[in-house]
Amino acid sequence: MREILVNPEYENLRGFLERLPDTFESIGEVIQNNRNDIRICEVGGVKVVIKAFKGMYLPNRIAYSILTPSKAYRSFHYSFRLLAKGINVP
Repeated sequence: MREILVNPEYENLRGFLERLPDTFESIGEVIQNNRNDIRICEVGGVKVVIKAFKGMYLPNRIAYSILTPSKAYRSFHYSFRLLAKGINVP
């Protein structure tokens, strides 16, 4: 099972997030579908932006699994760094 980190402010969206891998393709409006897939939708009165990362080549998968945190993990934590500097993030 995957670990799901949820900002305590949005804990009410946990159920939506747990179902997301199964429902991603059918929800929201696609705002980018190039290298990664980015969608925007409203859930429980909250507008959310969802990003799905495309697959990686084998050497990169190995590096990310052993040497560095995943893209999703870094994206989540870097957004807090940007917010602390006054930069709004989706």
